Amino acid sequence: MKITIIIANLLILVSCSSQPETPLIPEEGSISFKRDIKIIDQKLVDSTYSRSLNKVLEHSRNSSVGIIKEIAVSRRSKNLGMQKIIDMQNMSKDAFKKTCHPNFMDKDLVNTFSFELGLILYAHTAKGSKSESCVIDPVNETITPLIRDKKNKVIKCMPTKYNYRNTHDFCITEYRNDTKVIHGYNCFKILLEINNPVPIAKELPRVKEKYIMYVTEEIIFKYHPIIRYKEVLEKYYPLEVIETSDLIEGYEKIYTLTEMTLK
Repeated sequence: MKITIIIANLLILVSCSSQPETPLIPEEGSISFKRDIKIIDQKLVDSTYSRSLNKVLEHSRNSSVGIIKEIAVSRRSKNLGMQKIIDMQNMSKDAFKKTCHPNFMDKDLVNTFSFELGLILYAHTAKGSKSESCVIDPVNETITPLIRDKKNKVIKCMPTKYNYRNTHDFCITEYRNDTKVIHGYNCFKILLEINNPVPIAKELPRVKEKYIMYVTEEIIFKYHPIIRYKEVLEKYYPLEVIETSDLIEGYEKIYTLTEMTLK
């Protein structure tokens, strides 16, 4: 009789321990990620950057020819038209360099979510750059930028719909045997492969981006400081991200968790 009772109790304990805990839906606290740029092959970075830049500049020239012709004819000034082309080329080149060349990207970039009163304060800060922030309303699915004037007073802005990044030809591969514990959460590896538009030249053919992520299923939330792919956040919550792109090869963007006090 005693043996039967002991076995029954053991079965109850095993049954209880095998039941998954309820996933965390964050309502309080904060979560921060720091981005590091890891150069793996500088020559490959420079060569692929030059290749992609030439495509962007060619696209810029082709898209501006018609406008420049109209300016030149209406003002009877070929010099004005040529100067306009040069200015547009320089603007495209500068924007592409700051956005895509790892040697010129923001340093010590930190992205933070802070939860308060049912809202999310998102902060994007980088060394030597002006910080950016906004408020996300998860219930109404809106985002409102926080813009300050010269006196550091917040300028009232209207909320707009929160948009996730569009996904095209994406593929998610799970590696559930590749695991690690991050800040107390059990994580496993996934690979997201996706084709995205070229920055500042969205009409060009899409380029493949890869995201190696360690994700947990112990947190459920459709907003994340780094990842804005709904297809990912509906299933997992990333706590470590390594991003690469075929646009500029030879380097990685590594996002690591620096703070987490979610409740």
